[in-house]
Amino acid sequence: MGEVNLSTESSKLVLRIEDDNWTKLSQRTGSGEYVLGGDKLEVIVSRLRDALTKPFEGEFAGNIENVKVQWVLTLAEKHSTIYRGLVGNVLHLYVELPDTSMLDPIRLPEASKKEWIDSLSSLP
Repeated sequence: MGEVNLSTESSKLVLRIEDDNWTKLSQRTGSGEYVLGGDKLEVIVSRLRDALTKPFEGEFAGNIENVKVQWVLTLAEKHSTIYRGLVGNVLHLYVELPDTSMLDPIRLPEASKKEWIDSLSSLP
């Protein structure tokens, strides 16, 4: 059905939307593309939008790179997990692959965060 690219300076999240709204999520970095897994489009959009807009309240899932993080989404199929954390006032998304290795964090300064929110808001 289509592809949506959520870009930053150093990486990109790619949503590949299939006919039944099943969406495969991958992350492109300088070192390649990593397929993270999939879920219904509505679930991915809702969870990413919440990660970008909601305040950091409630429970934390742990620490990654000495940053307190909150769970955002665990995808079906490959079972990668996305967490969010604040470094200074910059939102970081952390992707944990199924083998528990971590990809480089996705840094979202305000301008990138706004672009992502606008892109996600245009989806169902």
